Amino acid sequence: MWKLANIPFAQLKRILILAKVVLKNGDSERILSEISSNSIDGVITDPPYQIEFGDHDWDSDKSLRKIWLECFRVLKPGGYLVAFGDHRRFHNTVCELEKIGFKMISGMAWVYPNGTPACQKIDEQHHARVKPSHEPIGLFIKPILEKTYKAHRAIHATAA
Repeated sequence: MWKLANIPFAQLKRILILAKVVLKNGDSERILSEISSNSIDGVITDPPYQIEFGDHDWDSDKSLRKIWLECFRVLKPGGYLVAFGDHRRFHNTVCELEKIGFKMISGMAWVYPNGTPACQKIDEQHHARVKPSHEPIGLFIKPILEKTYKAHRAIHATAA
């Protein structure tokens, strides 16, 4: 697995250009609205978790439905969406994406070893909170157009 954080930006940029990867950073609603329908092979996103973390406006309880609809629109049939989430609310994300039309292919987790209790001791037997040791990741697909994945890949070059 690559550790992109340790690669100098100039080198990372060359790698991504060779791989024909385009990274977009900014307001998702605005950026997605500028992309043609059915033109993207995959979307990887780590959206706000809607847990109102630290009173930040970007992590409010605002619905992400508009953004998910735009992701569905820009993805080619058979295109993939990888979405990270919060362990307490990810079930909401899965339900919302499935209502829009995505099919969940698999669930994964980003596991990190520092998820030990990060808590305040109340007394000898009780603690205030526990820090999670993982973040759920969902792999979703925009439905294919053909009867089989093999036929779809041969015609549309997606859903590999």
